[in-house]
Amino acid sequence: EWRVLMALYKPRAHKGKEAPNMKWAYQSLAKLGGFNDSKRTGMASWTTIWEGWDDLQAQVKGYRLAKALFEAGKTL
Repeated sequence: EWRVLMALYKPRAHKGKEAPNMKWAYQSLAKLGGFNDSKRTGMASWTTIWEGWDDLQAQVKGYRLAKALFEAGKTL
């Protein structure tokens, strides 16, 4: 799941061999949920985090479906 998230928000100078830190994951999930840090607090609400998590899960599900279809030799 972190690899799909990384495809959306890849941190600078990250090689992609291991999972990035929790701060990056928190901020990336918040961005997916619509957080833009307009108050400059750096803290997203739980609702925003859950909306980001739900969006990530939908993208992971789509990735897995596309991968399964590709491995089966079918086209979209």
